[in-house]
Amino acid sequence: MTSRTRRIRTTRVDGVALALEPSAVADDLVVDADAECGFNDAVRRLSPVIRRRSRRLCDGDLDFANELAQEAWIKLWELDPLRYDLDDRDDRRYLRSALGNRMRDVARKELRLRGGPEIIRLHVRLA
Repeated sequence: MTSRTRRIRTTRVDGVALALEPSAVADDLVVDADAECGFNDAVRRLSPVIRRRSRRLCDGDLDFANELAQEAWIKLWELDPLRYDLDDRDDRRYLRSALGNRMRDVARKELRLRGGPEIIRLHVRLA
């Protein structure tokens, strides 16, 4: 009769050894891959709307428009796009609104820092 031994990976965090089951590590990798695929899909589908909105807020400043788009993608990552169904109109509307609000807030802050007017187009509708 032979016995099989399982290898358990350990790691140290602040001097404390933590045991990681192989399946737990694999599950984390799958979850990370799913999150990345979901994020990439959401970016692909929302990108035209976000680019158009960022250009409208910046009045031709392409560097600033790209910065606002990046802020929108950070907000999308924080919201976890896997929680939303991009085929559902209400979910898409909510995401467009949340991302647009983040861009508008960043634009206001940047214009305040630049010493310019704080007037941002508040009533631009996302298509």
